[in-house]
Parts: sequence; C-alpha cells; structure tokens
Amino acid sequence: MRACVSFLFVIGALGCTRSGADRDPGRDPHRPEPTAPSPADPVTMTHTDPHDPASWTEAEQIAKKQKAGEVHKRSDALPFLFSGDRARSVLIHKGQVITKRGPVVAGAYLRDLGVPQGKGPQLDDVLWTLWALEALPKVEPLGPEGYVNVPNNKRLADLTARIEFDGQSAHIVLHYFKPEPKLPSNVNPGGSAPQGTAVGGGIGGTTRALVRMTLDIPETGDSAWRREDINWADPG
Repeated sequence: MRACVSFLFVIGALGCTRSGADRDPGRDPHRPEPTAPSPADPVTMTHTDPHDPASWTEAEQIAKKQKAGEVHKRSDALPFLFSGDRARSVLIHKGQVITKRGPVVAGAYLRDLGVPQGKGPQLDDVLWTLWALEALPKVEPLGPEGYVNVPNNKRLADLTARIEFDGQSAHIVLHYFKPEPKLPSNVNPGGSAPQGTAVGGGIGGTTRALVRMTLDIPETGDSAWRREDINWADPG
C-alpha cells in the first residue's frame, strides 16, 4: 500500500509541472519568451506650443540625438532652433526635424514666426537664423557674412541690415561693399598701404559700388535672394 501511495504522489507531482509550451500550446517551445518592445525614439514632437516649457524640453531631447554635440537654445523668439557644438544648428519645425538648409527653409520658418507681419524675432535673431540655416546669399568674391550691419551709425544708416515688411511679405535687405578696382602697378595709395584690391567704405564723399541682396519672403511660395548692383554716395 505504501508503494502505491508513493507512486501516486510522484505521478501527481509530475502532473503539476507544466512547461511554457503547455501554457501556450500554439507557441514553438524552442523560441525564447517574448519581451516587451523597447520604446521607439520620438520622430515627431507631442508638444509644439513654444510657450509650454514641456515643448522646449522635448525638442531639446530630440535635438541632442541629431549628432550635433551639445545643443543650446538661442532665443525664445526662435522656437526649437538650437545651436550645436558640432553643427551650426538643429531645427525642429512643425514637430519634425528639418535637415534641409538654404533660403527656402529659412524663409518658410521666418514666415511661420510672423516676420512678414512685423512679429516674431528681431533683426539680430533673424540674421543669426540665416547663418544657422546656411541661407545667407552668395556674393562672390565676398564672403556671405561680409554684409554691413552697424546699428546707430549715421553714416551707414542706409546700408545697415534691415527687415522691411508690409503685413503680407517681408524683405531682408543686406548690403555688401564691392572690392575696389585694382590700382595700376605704378600707383601706391597712401604710401604704406598694400597695392591691389581693397574692401571697405570710401572716405570723404566718394562713390562706392555695392551689392544689395534682398531675401524676399512672400505670403506664399518659396523665398529667394534678389541681387541689385548699386552705387552709393559715401557722405564721409
């Protein structure tokens, strides 16, 4: 009798031990147990209100993943546009990381910020945006950053960088001094100055050749630079 009880006890114990396959008959017993999926990195922002601190926090976290090194907020007036240690900028606009650069991208961004209506960022932030989004004009042989921007200088008031707007469109106006004509080899200006091409304002009521570059930001459509070659009478 004791032998029979022991035998039944062993059978009962075996019957209470079930494998994972027994718990899920349709699963292959040789496959590993499934695990919970890892959360995916965000590809769009869930908060987009620039007045909400949570939006900036979320945007910064996304910007840090764009291989730009440390990222830094430039201005409250430039929503979700960050500078980077290893890249000029990271732009997150309308919830998306914007990888394209140039005047079309910069113009669309500034238009959405209200620049054509005189709202949004002021001149310094606008100029930085053009640089950060690689949207400054090409004015060879001059560098794109060589425009005149000297606020509160009476002499250069007509040439200093500015924004014009009419409520529907905006125009960012930049002026570049053209290189002065190359002097004849037998002329030495000022005795000690090097001969050749010089860039800068003339002195004493002279006339200078300039390039005026205007970024037109229309109410709809793409933004583009427009060039004008002009002569400027330097008031000295």
